[in-house]
Amino acid sequence: MHLKLGKSLNTRIQISIIGICFIIFCLPFPSLAQSKILQTKIQIKASSQKVRAVIQEIENNTTIEFSYSDNVLDNKTINLSSPTEMTLKKFLDEVLLYQDIGYKLLGSHVVLFEKKAPPKWFTLSGFIANALNSENIIGAAVFIKELGIGTITNPYGFYSIKIPAGNYTLVFSSLGYNLTTHNFTLNYNIRSDIKLDPKSYNVSEVTVSTRQNSEFLESTLMNMIKIDIKSLQDLPGLFGENDALRNLTVLPGIQANELSTSSINVRGGGTDQTTFLMDESCLYSASHFGGFFSVFNPDVVNNVNVYKSDIPVSESGALSSLINVHLREGNNKEWHVKGGVGLISARGLVEGPLKKEKSSVLFAFRRTYVDNVTRMVNLDSEFNNARFYFYDANLKLNYQINDNNRFYISGYTGSDVFSQYTRLSNTNYMGSARWNHLFGPRMFSNTTISASQNFMTQGTQIEKELIYWKSEINDVKLKSDFSYHYSKAFKLSFGIASTLFNIFPYSLLTETEQDLLTRYKSSVDRMMLNSFYVQDEVVIRQKLGIDAGIRVTHMQTQPFTDSLIGISKVYWQPQLRLSYAINKISTLKASYSYQVQPLHQLPLSMVGVAVNRWMSSSQVFEPQISSNYTFGYYNTSLISTNFSTEMYYREMGNLIETMQDMRILYTDDPEEYLHRASGTAMGVELLVSFIINKFKGMLSYDYCKAMWRTRNLNNGNPYEAAHTRKHTINLAGVYRFNKRMTLSTSWMLASGIPYTAANGKYTINGRTYLQFNGQKINTKKLPPYHRLDISLDIASKKNGVKKWKSFWNFSVYNAYLRKNALGVAYFIPDTEDGVTVQKLNPGFFYLYQFVPSVSYRFEF
Repeated sequence: MHLKLGKSLNTRIQISIIGICFIIFCLPFPSLAQSKILQTKIQIKASSQKVRAVIQEIENNTTIEFSYSDNVLDNKTINLSSPTEMTLKKFLDEVLLYQDIGYKLLGSHVVLFEKKAPPKWFTLSGFIANALNSENIIGAAVFIKELGIGTITNPYGFYSIKIPAGNYTLVFSSLGYNLTTHNFTLNYNIRSDIKLDPKSYNVSEVTVSTRQNSEFLESTLMNMIKIDIKSLQDLPGLFGENDALRNLTVLPGIQANELSTSSINVRGGGTDQTTFLMDESCLYSASHFGGFFSVFNPDVVNNVNVYKSDIPVSESGALSSLINVHLREGNNKEWHVKGGVGLISARGLVEGPLKKEKSSVLFAFRRTYVDNVTRMVNLDSEFNNARFYFYDANLKLNYQINDNNRFYISGYTGSDVFSQYTRLSNTNYMGSARWNHLFGPRMFSNTTISASQNFMTQGTQIEKELIYWKSEINDVKLKSDFSYHYSKAFKLSFGIASTLFNIFPYSLLTETEQDLLTRYKSSVDRMMLNSFYVQDEVVIRQKLGIDAGIRVTHMQTQPFTDSLIGISKVYWQPQLRLSYAINKISTLKASYSYQVQPLHQLPLSMVGVAVNRWMSSSQVFEPQISSNYTFGYYNTSLISTNFSTEMYYREMGNLIETMQDMRILYTDDPEEYLHRASGTAMGVELLVSFIINKFKGMLSYDYCKAMWRTRNLNNGNPYEAAHTRKHTINLAGVYRFNKRMTLSTSWMLASGIPYTAANGKYTINGRTYLQFNGQKINTKKLPPYHRLDISLDIASKKNGVKKWKSFWNFSVYNAYLRKNALGVAYFIPDTEDGVTVQKLNPGFFYLYQFVPSVSYRFEF
């Protein structure tokens, strides 16, 4: 045995030596003959001489021969103060090199060629901001005409590009802004901060940005959609509220539950696989008013980036999509006030400089008043104590310490409350502090510390006692991100992050007029994530873009119950993206990514305030994983038409199926009621956007086939996922009659959602539960869904004296009164022997068959 190992080792050594020798002999070392030629002594006379004459004299006095083109030696002169004897090597390496003449030995010949000095490179960098309020613009494009290359600003408005010295024309542009052109003479590093003027929208631009060949190199991230907020808010809204998050569903691959804007499904993924960020802090519930509005006040939203399955390595925690919302920073030039009043809500905003051009503050508040109106118009005394409202408030502070340091503070609080005979509430708190620092023209950093909390309650009023269930989750996160712009063709990004999660699965409480009694409280569920990531972006000849990165995360969990065992493990998340510019208007892109989601959300669909419970990963319920493959084609024609298509395939593992079992809210043994599953999703997405004079339109189509396979269900066979519509078509259009009046419409047609029909009921401890056949999962489908919405927006006449601006909005939701089934209602009240019971009587339920609305907005 030892002999065999020795022979094997010797063989390896021999092969290695042979390989090394081969490499050595293949290296371009000069031969002994060439070395002898270079040591030849030559004599150069004094005084000024043409290089050509010196070469000819060397040839006459030695056996050395030179080869060169005439233009190499034209007008080249050597000046020596005295006759000099030197070796040929010194003459070539010193005297001719000073004349920018290089050489190469070929046998006894010396080949001379013109050797140009390498160009000097410098860096152009700075921030791009809104000219009216100095807020930084995210994703603005920088394009260099002479070189045909460009870059984009990072999530904090900073850009940097390294190019050779010279004279250049740079074009700066962004969605919703007029482009501007600047000329630069670059012979040293330049810091140039650019201001862009917002568009007046006489002719609007498309909602989704599709870049040309010269600008595709800005990013190889193919599944990221940058949203123009103003264009998206042009689309019709519900109750007069222009909700950017709800209108995201006009884009292919994004579907939303009609009952909740936060129940977003992306590319076949579940509603629990989408993460919402507000100023880099996580929001665990992103909807209001029973899910009909998002928590993002349209007046404070600056930018929305949507990542579909291909989430960058700089972020984590989501399997299917990341919706990253950046809030406005506030006007640091002058004070402004905005507000609006609709049928069910009112909102207001104030912003202005604390120190002009240095710091600013922004505060916004929004609240519904449905409960107040109901009490005024309803004479029934039972409604006097009813409360049904939501509110949210945003606060943003920023301070520019100097040109290289900026500091931001962002805060948010919001809550939904419904209380009469029952109590339902959902409350969010969020805060973050960010520090932007420039180490130099090519290196940028952002350090963030954030905290977020969400808690939900659900209870019943029994005489003077309120008995309710409560669940809570909170986190504290510290992260630092760095980007280094080495050259026009190479960018390196890296960072670290650490997050601590605390989850209180559920508590049972009794509240009286005098006291609050905790009847039961589960143990805390903890999870710690420590991550590091690195990502590089390489551009080859302005045609091929390569973006490769990896995120490494160490996960450690401590479950809340002894029935689950924690994990301590390292997870690797690699990504690779390729982009190839076919020509100036066409681009091909392909990508692969591996995602890990450590948190499990256990959602239950309800009409009203949504109820969720959170759970960390364990050895029983491991982190959800997904492998994503995507291929896309993008085309921007010269007639204001953009076309794109993407195909994708996803394999998902460690999924959880709740089967809408309410008992998961109250159990210490989740394994008893949760089902482990896996899934696949494949689909095709098409998007066409265009502009014709004053009309802009968009058509999107989404085909998605999502199949789930769950242990012990459906006889082990795959079944259609209950959250995904197989076919979806969206049409949207905006027509501007003039500067004051705009008409917008949107129409949607989609196939019905699959569902599992209940076949009975049972009662345990006074609670009634539905009974399902676990071997016939999602064999039924709701009817097809279609709806038309119309909106008319009218602005006040322009007043040259007053700064007051006002707008009226008239809209109709579901214009042709379509009855769209949103789900199945199984119980109706009945009486048996004088006792009220729940009788099983399944049927579809509907909401909002026709909703006209009017709203008024103002600003000054």
